[in-house]
Amino acid sequence: MVFSSYLFICAFLPVVLIGYYGLSFLKSNVWQKLFLIVSSLFFTGITV
Repeated sequence: MVFSSYLFICAFLPVVLIGYYGLSFLKSNVWQKLFLIVSSLFFTGITV
């Protein structure tokens, strides 16, 4: 999956943005960082 594909733009990116900003209500940003790490590993696993 490349960054310009419809799957990335319409599915993966909105889910990651909603998840990241959805976790912002927690006082600790550790969960946000962990979410980004897991989602980036998932994206990398899809592309390989």
